[in-house]
Amino acid sequence: MTERPEKFYSKGAEQFAEKYSIEEMPEDYIQLLDKFAEKTGQGKVLDAGCGPGRDTEYLTEKGLDVTGIDLAEGMIEHAKDNKKGLFKKMDIRDLEFEDNNFEGIWCNTVMHFFPPEQMPEILDELKRVLKDEGVFYISFKIGEGTFMRERYGSEVKQYLIPEKKARKMLEEKGLQIKDVNRAEVSNTTIMNFLTEAEK
Repeated sequence: MTERPEKFYSKGAEQFAEKYSIEEMPEDYIQLLDKFAEKTGQGKVLDAGCGPGRDTEYLTEKGLDVTGIDLAEGMIEHAKDNKKGLFKKMDIRDLEFEDNNFEGIWCNTVMHFFPPEQMPEILDELKRVLKDEGVFYISFKIGEGTFMRERYGSEVKQYLIPEKKARKMLEEKGLQIKDVNRAEVSNTTIMNFLTEAEK
């Protein structure tokens, strides 16, 4: 049975948190977190699509003021019970924050849950709450078409986007690409972009 991402991941919050704990993440990923934290300094950060709170806690322990949001209620409840940081259930498409509110936004493994035609609007909303010259990390699953991820007794649809289209979309939104990291995970190419918002 195909489910919405927030329902799909709410059911498996504990298993997800255990499988993808910070100790299980590759060194390249930790370096991305560290680079983001260094560029952001001691400012306010939004972890958009925080899941069970792994990255929120890591960045909080680095001294940043981090708010983690996710639409999956099970993920947020797990994060509140187990991780350091401030956590809120919230839709990434309708953020309950003022404009220019954060020095940095960390948006990891979220965009592939939305069709490519919706991605520009999501970027607009995220950039709205990012300060000028703020640091913006975002990842995309690269390719063409869609695929189904099966887990927790159900499945969820994920959307791929060509690398060229991802780059163009970021640049058109005034996000200057400063660093790119490519990772192969479960036969899928993930591209991580570290960008800065133009003035």
